[in-house]
Amino acid sequence: HVCENLQNGVGRTIRLHEDEEYNLFLIANLKTGIGGVPKVVKWTDVHDQLPASKPLAVAIGVAVNNKLVYQDSRTWPHIFVAGSTNMGKSNQVKSWICSLMLRNTPDQVQFYFIDLKRGLALGKFKNIPHCAGFAKQPEEAAEMIREIVKIGRKRLDSFEEKCEDLIGWNAQFPHQRLPYIYVIIDELFDLMNANPELRGEMISLIGEIHRQHRAAGIHDILSTQIINKQVADIQIIGNAPSRCCFSLPGLSQSMLVLNNGRATTLLDHPGRCVYRGRGSDVIVQSPWITDKEVQDSIDMVIAGHQASQEFTPDDLWRVILHNLGGLAAYREVKDACVGQISEYRLKKWLKGAEYNLSLIHI
Repeated sequence: HVCENLQNGVGRTIRLHEDEEYNLFLIANLKTGIGGVPKVVKWTDVHDQLPASKPLAVAIGVAVNNKLVYQDSRTWPHIFVAGSTNMGKSNQVKSWICSLMLRNTPDQVQFYFIDLKRGLALGKFKNIPHCAGFAKQPEEAAEMIREIVKIGRKRLDSFEEKCEDLIGWNAQFPHQRLPYIYVIIDELFDLMNANPELRGEMISLIGEIHRQHRAAGIHDILSTQIINKQVADIQIIGNAPSRCCFSLPGLSQSMLVLNNGRATTLLDHPGRCVYRGRGSDVIVQSPWITDKEVQDSIDMVIAGHQASQEFTPDDLWRVILHNLGGLAAYREVKDACVGQISEYRLKKWLKGAEYNLSLIHI
């Protein structure tokens, strides 16, 4: 209430900061839009700013001074997302999914979706070509996690005495490339509280993924709105160093996720969250992605994948040879093939033919 009253009085964002000696400070940021954390951030704006050299990067949000905070999702290596209902938790996860599927082909990234909200939160993604599995009941989810653990163990067995992780495998065996796997669980509380026997097994298997399977290219995104000791078990949250915490109603819940009370000071502002990477906490405004943007992204990915399946490398060479005279800049090739093949698959084919993507000469 002190923060809110001051905020209204001075027209600046006010937040509480607690140091290691339990001293409390009120921090008045610069005015929103000039140097403070913005009130609203559009997903399209931050998605376009993601570095092209990091296709597995996702936008966490925008911090003070309009600084974009993004993270290469391979370095999470697992992330725990928490927050009260309608605070932006599911929206954040959807924005990450859209960025990853738009910037990577199904050969590079696969998703396993566990949506225990009866499929209402993530059901739209069920038909994308990147989807390797979808579950909306605890028993289905448990079977899927068992299968993912088997995949991770098989990969690690293959890596033995050959490489240390998936990056090394794909570099040594380009014709046997394996995709990164993202396991997305929304709502973790329902999985942990389905029944006592299932809870113990899931804690053990998710803990194994967190401890061992990062090297196999398997990453978790765990989302929940109810925080207790069963959900925030040490085997789960202890090996998920990255946290994205939206507003929480109680100090005890914030302590379980962040080990401090900062999640209770976000003033119930939708999209405002505390992000903890490998460094200190930072308050950001997460990107807002609309339902239309989600659906448009899905339609684009599906259309591009279908066109790419029908369009063969021979078709590409014919376009370059006959339509472009056998000599063309990459930009011209891309324009000539628009609607027939996705840009990602086009780049992959040309790289496979050892073209440097600046000039193609047949």
